[in-house]
Amino acid sequence: MGSATQDDLLYLSSKFSKTLKSKFGKGPETCYVVFKENRLFIYISSFMTTAEEVLVENDQVNLANKFRTAVIDLICKEFLPEASKVMDLSFHTFYHDWNYDTNKGIIIIEPRHIRSGVSNDFFFREKDLFKLMEQVCTKVHKVPEEYKIVKCNQNVCIVECKGVLLSMDRYLFQQGLTDILVEHSREMKSYYLNRKDQFETVFNRVIDDLFITWDYEQDKNYIVFNFR
Repeated sequence: MGSATQDDLLYLSSKFSKTLKSKFGKGPETCYVVFKENRLFIYISSFMTTAEEVLVENDQVNLANKFRTAVIDLICKEFLPEASKVMDLSFHTFYHDWNYDTNKGIIIIEPRHIRSGVSNDFFFREKDLFKLMEQVCTKVHKVPEEYKIVKCNQNVCIVECKGVLLSMDRYLFQQGLTDILVEHSREMKSYYLNRKDQFETVFNRVIDDLFITWDYEQDKNYIVFNFR
């Protein structure tokens, strides 16, 4: 179960893009869907409403993010049944992250059971990447208990990190204090970007963008490196 034709992915890309336009009143310049290891990865660029632009320009990023998160969560919940039907998979959860400075975002959609088996034939040394990630996490967050590359090609490397939550993170999530968690995630992202040149040395690629998505219930996150 779970296979994708190019027509399926084009249909889902169009469906998601049209839904964005319907809910936000504006569609993205780019929206495309990739299927890998039973996951759907949706890449979106050039997608900011006028209201969001005003909020960001006035240093109200948290408010802009709260607005976008509420609408994207609703869109993804509506999208899951359609994606499940098209892909013949039971998708049940999603994660997303956005960078207002580059006007890009990513959404990851997963089924309950993940197929494993990404090739280990990478164009970089896994050990070097994980060591550098650990050095960054030590400065700003808990060092993950486990790392795993779930998607890698010339354009992107996505690392799944498990065992990432501090007890304070769990408490904040349980109390619904997500604004603090979002702020902390942005801080973590800035630490990664401050070491951008070192990551580029490991990858031997120019990093165009970085995303971090969180699953507080499953105690994991995804670090997404997009290459130019």
